[in-house]
Amino acid sequence: MTELGGTVAELRRRTFSFGRNWRSFSRFVSEDTIREAEDDVRRWLGPDGVAGKRVIDVGCGSGIHSAAIFRLGPLELLTIDLDPHSVECARRLWEVAGKPANWRIQCADILDFDKLQTFGQFDVVYSWGVLHHTGHMWTAVENATRLAKPQDGRLWISLYTKGPSYDHHLKVKRRFNSWPWPMKQAYVWRYLFHCWRGARRHGIKLSQWFWQGRGMNAYHDAMDWFGGLPYEVASAEEVVDFLTRRGWKTERVQEEHEEKCSIYLFSR
Repeated sequence: MTELGGTVAELRRRTFSFGRNWRSFSRFVSEDTIREAEDDVRRWLGPDGVAGKRVIDVGCGSGIHSAAIFRLGPLELLTIDLDPHSVECARRLWEVAGKPANWRIQCADILDFDKLQTFGQFDVVYSWGVLHHTGHMWTAVENATRLAKPQDGRLWISLYTKGPSYDHHLKVKRRFNSWPWPMKQAYVWRYLFHCWRGARRHGIKLSQWFWQGRGMNAYHDAMDWFGGLPYEVASAEEVVDFLTRRGWKTERVQEEHEEKCSIYLFSR
């Protein structure tokens, strides 16, 4: 479902810039952050899951996972994102890696399949927390599957989990996006203070609470959540059914509660 009317171009004009948020976060990227991302890839794909493979990162965000995947020895890595700020973040990490020839970075839209076809097909298609922000989630998922090789291709994606509060969350996001920047800042910091008070009562240290997993901190995660439009959701059953009917086998599902992303690994 598309929660905002209009064409894709109109949708994009009215959305939050995930890339600007990632660019703001990128100054905190450290060696430890990238190593944690490497561990995440190994846990899901195995120690040699990308070695010698063609891999595409669809919607690279900060570029951290592309950097981690590159370190694990792919034959070729293609990093794409629609937001030029995210492309800029990835290119900075590419430069730090020595500008390798087998890691390419392009500004591209997962909904533009004519351009996607020029990239060829990949052994591993990775897209974390992206496809539900396109305005046409199921088309985006379908296009991601078409990027995978028909034999032995793997699809590793995450999508926001469906729950009863979707309509309320959508209203909150729309309202947040209508505010001026200072008001957004005040709202986010008030929200974070409330969350930190609750975490502290449970004995959680500030550093542990603020620095979250998968290359994100509490502030940028909150900005991403409140600002994130377009916004769609899916149940694990819907995702598995959608891909099973297209010939994919479920390897692993980590189902999360509403407001979080469930993670899926498929193969064929």
